[in-house]
Formats: sequence, C-alpha cells, structure tokens
Amino acid sequence: MGRSAHVPGLTNPDHSTMDRGLHSIADDLAETWLEDWAGVGLRELEALLAKHAAFLGYLDERTTELEPS
Repeated sequence: MGRSAHVPGLTNPDHSTMDRGLHSIADDLAETWLEDWAGVGLRELEALLAKHAAFLGYLDERTTELEPS
C-alpha cells in the first residue's frame, strides 16, 4: 500500500517555518502593503549600514593604535 503521508521525522524544506513568522494574506491586501514592505527593507538596510560603519570605525581606531608615534 505504500508509506503514510504522515511519517514522523520526515520534513519538507518547503514547509519549514519562515524566519519572519507567519504571513497573513490580509497584509498583502492592505492599501499600505508597499509602504510597509519598503519600510521593513529600509530598516534592515539601515541596520546593515550601521553595522558596517561601526566596523569601519573599529578598524580606524585599531590602525591608529597600531601606528608608531
């Protein structure tokens, strides 16, 4: 007869939980979906740029400490 569709331990990557949580179709139908989507993207981009700026600041600080006086 074949294997049951509900075999424990077998997972399909297509059915795994997304990092951002559940998604509601009502969010896609809202009038502000584009602004919401762009806002999330901009916040993520700003956070990434802030991390890079902090790392560059750290590198600048380290190079000035290592330079001979």
